Amino acid sequence: MKKIVIVGGGISGLTSGIFAQKYGFESIVLEKNSVAGGECTGWDRQGSHIDGCVHWLTGTKKDTELYDLWCEVGALDGIDIINLDYYYMFEYDGKKICFYNDYNKLREELLSVSAEDSELIDEFISACKAVESIEMPTSKPMDMMSIIDMMKLGKKMMSGFGAMKKYSAVSCKEFAERFKSPILQKVFRSFMPDNYSISQVMFSYATIVSGNGGIPVGGSKAMAMRMADKYKSLGGQLRLNTSVDEIIIKDGKAVGVKLQNGDIIDADYVISACDANVTLQKLLRGKYVDKQLQPYYDDLENNPLQSNVLVAFAVDGDVSNLPISFIFDSEKYEIAGKTEDRVGMRVYSYDKSLVKNGKTTITSYISQNTQQFDYWKKLYENKEAYKAEKTRIAEEILKRILKHFPELEGRIKIIDVATPATYERYCGAYKGSWMSFMSTPKSKQSQGHNGKIDGIDNFQISGQWIYSPGGLPCAVATGKFAVQRICKAEKIKL
Repeated sequence: MKKIVIVGGGISGLTSGIFAQKYGFESIVLEKNSVAGGECTGWDRQGSHIDGCVHWLTGTKKDTELYDLWCEVGALDGIDIINLDYYYMFEYDGKKICFYNDYNKLREELLSVSAEDSELIDEFISACKAVESIEMPTSKPMDMMSIIDMMKLGKKMMSGFGAMKKYSAVSCKEFAERFKSPILQKVFRSFMPDNYSISQVMFSYATIVSGNGGIPVGGSKAMAMRMADKYKSLGGQLRLNTSVDEIIIKDGKAVGVKLQNGDIIDADYVISACDANVTLQKLLRGKYVDKQLQPYYDDLENNPLQSNVLVAFAVDGDVSNLPISFIFDSEKYEIAGKTEDRVGMRVYSYDKSLVKNGKTTITSYISQNTQQFDYWKKLYENKEAYKAEKTRIAEEILKRILKHFPELEGRIKIIDVATPATYERYCGAYKGSWMSFMSTPKSKQSQGHNGKIDGIDNFQISGQWIYSPGGLPCAVATGKFAVQRICKAEKIKL
């Protein structure tokens, strides 16, 4: 029985482990943390639970390839899915605008703000409907598809590809500024940073409207734990608190790994499912250049990274009057060298399993770029200053939430703050990013990595970093693809 060692126990690593067991390999998943799941995680603070990942999950619609894959790995099998009524609610200049998860209701809502923008509103909705046809292929990697497979895929998604190509060349700022209404301009600049492509907003919104972007009951950590249980039930070995120091290469072939404690684990194949930069620079000692990924690392201005500061609060009692996903304008405040003038809130009242001890968690995310990561990384060297700055920011956000919702006075408290440095420290996330390279009008076009690193045989790299647009769907897909490629090499029929 051939043996596969998998580095990283996140969604991609667990998926590789599950398929390795299904296809008759012996496998070991090595995870440096005390819990599996990687960035698909949540944690408890002061009697409350903080969900650190899923705001919506692509692949929750039945009878889609991705949904079937999520069920196969144990993530969604038998799990209820929550579909919210709206994507986001905004309040600017005293006017509330709800991005309903219904195209007709959205159109009415936006027209009520600015009828003179009807043409652009209809253009946005039409584009969203077109990109609904785009589904991530998960049956096999594209490098293993036949010409017929490729033709079927292209035919199925033709209209969506056309819209994605057109709007990938348009930034969020550029699209927003086409609106005559100053309020709609603010709304469309609130989804993502100005330089990101508006196509990403369209795709995310369309995914949710189509019913393919729901939320699994129990949240992110519970989903990861179900996958870990699935892997172990198939006979896989999940070793937690186990840091890998190096992937061992002999005569151009991966033959095992060396652990931080010096132990060696031999393998016939190695899959690295952790952060791609950690794989290349640490585990492979910077000796190999990944020609498929390097152009992205070399041009972070046009292939930017998304990180954030997360501030978490716990609220006692009834929160039914609070919107679930809400962005509102606020007094200006400074964070990591930038001035912000809005606050975003996520209220976890929609999932009763996450309401603990009568307390509902609220999180606020403040988007951060790579320069801001550098700020947090340096500040972390002075632990007292780092802690003080986290407290200051949390208090600034709390002050603005209380001004907007004074009824929360005396019922809400700060329970945690995470920064880009937190994501790097716990997850190895490059530049603290919780997503892969994001799309801008000047981005290198969509990556379709084949999982190989030039100069290394019997080795696969997987995870969200190697497959656009990143995130959990790309992690689960590439985890499966890595094992399928090994099966091809071993002439195992799939």
